Amino acid sequence: MERRRNPRALQRVLKLSGKGCGGDSELNKKKNRTDMLVASDVETFKRADFVKLKFPAKWKRGTKRTLLESWGEGTPVELEAYLIKTKHHQSFP
Repeated sequence: MERRRNPRALQRVLKLSGKGCGGDSELNKKKNRTDMLVASDVETFKRADFVKLKFPAKWKRGTKRTLLESWGEGTPVELEAYLIKTKHHQSFP
């Protein structure tokens, strides 16, 4: 069965690609970033750093994210973790 293309749907997706198509458009802009990062811009986080992150008591959709940005939202991070236990499994042909 051949799939038919819907040009209107495609235009809608392209138009909304930065904001997403539902939920919180301000949050979607943050999640759908496509900028290229420089390695020196990325902060290394450990589990304890994630536990210490602040969260607002209340939040409404569409609220400007200035407060969250002041707390570090938008900062690129990488998680540093270590394996405590591993188990070797025999591979199958």
